[in-house]
Amino acid sequence: MKYDPIKKIFGNLVARNTLLRKIFYMILDILFLRAWHVRKEVAKFISNGMINLKIFDAGMGYGQYSYFMSKYYPKSDIFAVDVKDEQVEDCKYFFFEM
Repeated sequence: MKYDPIKKIFGNLVARNTLLRKIFYMILDILFLRAWHVRKEVAKFISNGMINLKIFDAGMGYGQYSYFMSKYYPKSDIFAVDVKDEQVEDCKYFFFEM
């Protein structure tokens, strides 16, 4: 994949700084239309009163959607996976430092 080196650069910049990572997540939400669709679907769950969910984030990447879901569903179980071990470890660090 040709964009992997670029992702690695950004990932390294925000890896151990929770504030920078949160800002990075906000930027990703602005840049990608996918974030709008995720928020739209999450709103459906909220309006239906669903609060205790089992969420599976396949291909979590930077973890921005897992972070988003954890804010709206703090009592839910979120299981996030990715094929890249370094991204999984990076997200584990972020979520346990929050």
